[in-house]
Amino acid sequence: MADERILSGWTVQMKPENKTPEEEAQTLFFELNIDDRGVISGSVFNAKDDGVPEDAPFSQVTGRRQPSDSPDGSLMSLSFTSGALNFFLSGFTFFNDPFTHFEGRYRVTPREGLAPADVNALESAVAAGPGDTGTGTGQQT
Repeated sequence: MADERILSGWTVQMKPENKTPEEEAQTLFFELNIDDRGVISGSVFNAKDDGVPEDAPFSQVTGRRQPSDSPDGSLMSLSFTSGALNFFLSGFTFFNDPFTHFEGRYRVTPREGLAPADVNALESAVAAGPGDTGTGTGQQT
């Protein structure tokens, strides 16, 4: 049986670079499973104002984790969708007692085969649009 690690309660602040300071960062909540080969699967939820996840995930998550000696931690990449948009998040994790932290960047792209009107309608719902980039920071709680 594969050694599987569960990262429960992982919150990440998604801070867009091309938005005004008045626009808030979006907080996402991840439930991730990492097998002994570094394959990641799981779910992503929008987080409520108190940091608690909404009842249902808005997307499944896939990704990879690769141990690294420098920096001390792991390289990690995640991908998920939200309607007409693809999200790609990559960075590194490190342990700072008592939490595992994440620092990385993300990019948003439109999904193939969707009309521009579909993409535009969705941008306002998820506070992100094609070509958006930004930082993602978070920790396991």
